[in-house]
Amino acid sequence: VLFDLPAKEGPKNGIVNKALDGLKKLQPGPLASKGRLQHIDAANYEEHLPLLGECDLVIEAIAERMDWKNDLYAKIAPHLKSGAVVASNTGAGGIAGRAFGQVNFAVPAEDDPNTLVDVYATGAVSAAQGGAGGLVGLTESGLVITRSYATGRVTGSPDAGGLAGGDLIGCAGVGISICSAEVGTAQAATTPTSFWDSATTGQSASHGGYGSARSTAEMQSLATYTAAGWPIARGFSSAAETTWGICPTANGGYPFLQNRYTASTPPCAGTPGKPRKVRMTAGDRSVTVSWEAPASDGGTPVTAYTATARMQKESGRAAPSCTVTAADTSCTITGLRNGRAYRVTLTADNIEGAGTATARTVTPSVGLVVLSTRRSGLAVVTRVRVRGAGRLTQVGRVTGVAGAACRAGARPTKAGVVELRCALSARAERALADRDLAVRVTTTFRPSGGTLRTATRTVAFARTADADAVTG
Repeated sequence: VLFDLPAKEGPKNGIVNKALDGLKKLQPGPLASKGRLQHIDAANYEEHLPLLGECDLVIEAIAERMDWKNDLYAKIAPHLKSGAVVASNTGAGGIAGRAFGQVNFAVPAEDDPNTLVDVYATGAVSAAQGGAGGLVGLTESGLVITRSYATGRVTGSPDAGGLAGGDLIGCAGVGISICSAEVGTAQAATTPTSFWDSATTGQSASHGGYGSARSTAEMQSLATYTAAGWPIARGFSSAAETTWGICPTANGGYPFLQNRYTASTPPCAGTPGKPRKVRMTAGDRSVTVSWEAPASDGGTPVTAYTATARMQKESGRAAPSCTVTAADTSCTITGLRNGRAYRVTLTADNIEGAGTATARTVTPSVGLVVLSTRRSGLAVVTRVRVRGAGRLTQVGRVTGVAGAACRAGARPTKAGVVELRCALSARAERALADRDLAVRVTTTFRPSGGTLRTATRTVAFARTADADAVTG
């Protein structure tokens, strides 16, 4: 539909019909073929304004006089349907070129036509004249912007803003007289829940006090929007009360509208599955975890693996952990307490977060605990506790004495306390007759089907003293 002023003489559509006839003569032709003219209906502002109710897009191209523009908008506003977009050569915006209190030409709230709510714009916006805003080019007369944001590059002259460009409140006169010097506290108070990305828009301010600037990291953080009271969830949600969602792999990491997706076509990648063939081996104050990559990475590559050990009956302390790259297949958690049970979890992580955990209970231990070591005559007597069946061996060595200074062994069949008696060899006894000896005794336990464990103690033998002395 092409609108123009009603003719003062003759048919009311005289002016617009003349304009349509002129299209046939223009070179190069503005239409693909002259036959396309039959699809353009002629209309005038006096008789045909109701036709605007059928239009989704209205393009205004009146002369650059604000009094004329305001008069035109006052005429057409009552006839525009909800959700209609008005484009103007006066202002440029990601959602609307111009919006004002009588009607919101972008996406109004159902219960308030003066509110722009739950919309976002990501495209670049530029205006050669008039206002340029990431969301709205020009605003006037009480427009409220809430739960909305903009990220596209904004450039323009004389006015540009991250969320809104020029503010026409109180403007008068002719020409492009954009009243945007003052930041209105009223608008600022009504738009604390809307934002623009100061880095990507290239704008540090928004005219009229609309919205708040945020860094890219803040714009991609769920906390920014929950703090502002947005109905938002991490990832996809079909809940009626959840309008927005956010995740790193959808919409460039910025919030998205839930109604654009379904459970069968979710917007976000998932987290990885469980790592495969996981082994957790207890060590001395440590647990070593090994694995193979999960069968599924959730739709985006694994970036790291994290193993964490939490003591089952203790809270409030930072849990020891180890994190390695996606190329690694093992890591060791250190700083644990021997003899204490830990719940050890392993996850594969990607940009969406930690995947499903594999969890087991592991008790760090050296496999044997030395209870006591003492001298008894010309022997070292050691009492140890083992955690199961296996083989115990003990070897003592003395600096300057060739070979073993003593040997002992045992084969426990179950967990319990075992006493080993390591008698000095003949060479060690001869050396003792001449000097004091320090016998370094190493006790080794190899559990049945387990990993070798060792413990070392030093026993002092005085050549003339009767007292026992143990160090180590």
